[in-house]
Amino acid sequence: MTTLLPEYDDDLLYRAVRDFFTRDEIGRHPSYAKIERRASMAYGLTGQSGDVTGVRGSSKGNGTEERLVAENDYLRAKRAIDLAIKGCSATSAAIIKMRYLEHHKIWHIRRLAHLSGNASYQKAERRACYEFADAIDYARDQFNIPTEVIPDFLKLAEIGRNWPKLVKTRSKLAE
Repeated sequence: MTTLLPEYDDDLLYRAVRDFFTRDEIGRHPSYAKIERRASMAYGLTGQSGDVTGVRGSSKGNGTEERLVAENDYLRAKRAIDLAIKGCSATSAAIIKMRYLEHHKIWHIRRLAHLSGNASYQKAERRACYEFADAIDYARDQFNIPTEVIPDFLKLAEIGRNWPKLVKTRSKLAE
């Protein structure tokens, strides 16, 4: 029997999002570092191609660059991640940015987010990972990004589903 609102394994969801941002290993498909690296490379290959000829019929703007961005999964993934972070609450967005994108120390984040003690920070970080997973699920669909680039965190953590081998082995290693 299917339920209207699926239940999620909170611990698995937290670890999957955290691993996505923090692990960048050879052979590991989805990771934020890989997306950022490949998106930067794609931007580096583009350049201004403004029309200076004044010839009628030539395209205005930079159509080649726009097509490249539209066709590149990694550029769209970077935009989707940025959108998903903006879709989180202010505290969760700050935690995701400072902890995973800017690599601040936990004590620094706790001070800036006005969180007292490790327990309150851990709870807020788990909440941030859940909010990100929920927001990226929508953004991934909007930007048409394959799960090989950004995983479907909610399906990974859905209770009762067969979890991928990668997640199972990572959860055993974390114990």
